[in-house]
Amino acid sequence: MMKWLRRLVRLELVLIFLVILAGSVVRMTGSGMGCPDWPKCFGYMIPPTEEAQVLWAPEKQYHEGQMIVHEEAMWSANADFTSGAEYNAANWTKYTKHDYAIFNSTHTWVEYINRLLGAASGIPMFLLFVLSLKYLKSKPLYTLLATAGLFLLGFEAWLGKEVVDGNLIPGQITYHMLGAFLIVIVLVIFLKRLNQNPRQSLPLSRWYMFAALLLMLIQVVLGTQVREQVDMLTKQFGEGASREGWIDQIDVLIYIHRSASLAVTGFIIYLWWVLRKNGKSRRYLNAALMMVLASTASGAILFYFDLPKFLQPVHLLLSAGIVATLTWGWVRRPKTA
Repeated sequence: MMKWLRRLVRLELVLIFLVILAGSVVRMTGSGMGCPDWPKCFGYMIPPTEEAQVLWAPEKQYHEGQMIVHEEAMWSANADFTSGAEYNAANWTKYTKHDYAIFNSTHTWVEYINRLLGAASGIPMFLLFVLSLKYLKSKPLYTLLATAGLFLLGFEAWLGKEVVDGNLIPGQITYHMLGAFLIVIVLVIFLKRLNQNPRQSLPLSRWYMFAALLLMLIQVVLGTQVREQVDMLTKQFGEGASREGWIDQIDVLIYIHRSASLAVTGFIIYLWWVLRKNGKSRRYLNAALMMVLASTASGAILFYFDLPKFLQPVHLLLSAGIVATLTWGWVRRPKTA
């Protein structure tokens, strides 16, 4: 049973990393409203591939809940019906949760793939919860962690709906991203507790690692806030617009984020150096060092070279990896007798 728990936790971690990557690609491409309703997409379980599918047409069969773009608004079919020669407003109800009414097939499918990955991540998480119930009395922490993961995943799904209904409300996007990182932390703690290797002594208090983890999470929040301002500039100037000079239009938060990144990098280098000095090199801290250096380098390129789009998902994925490795170092199993 333990073997299956470990497999499910690892699978769930992979899926959550893919969800984080897909979410960043959604924002990079401006596809957040590619599916303007939730949980379906334009009222379809499998979204449309061409604009004709979301426009009104005569003598066409429509199904209840199916959505169309008409007169710069979105409309939902009241029931199953076949349209006549002219548009009949009585067959439709205006969608009023937001005023977004644009169809872009690329955006739609980018967002749909993101949703599919999110839905897929729910399967191993639910199985983890079910299997953990066997250990409710003997190892209640397993059940607690599985419950926390399932709750956070459900919260993420609900918040995703709220983000879409509100046409990408800025503050909620930050909470959405932070929730994904919290799931990573819960899963890494779970995997560490399932690890059968005893704890080895280290010349560092676990609270040093916790401090590094906390600093990294603060960086994630700051970075997401900066990214929200980039999203607003993208809406203002258009997706294909040159990003030259955008850095100057972002408030002081970007400079705080840049300076804090140096603090995080310095702290992790210090932790790595202390372990190396004492002959206690650990793979997780080596990995954290490599990723934080790569993250700092990508952040510098984003800052000094007009925010190249392709680096945004890379930068975020590196942050998720750093959080995972620092969590692994922070959580230590009790020593065996």
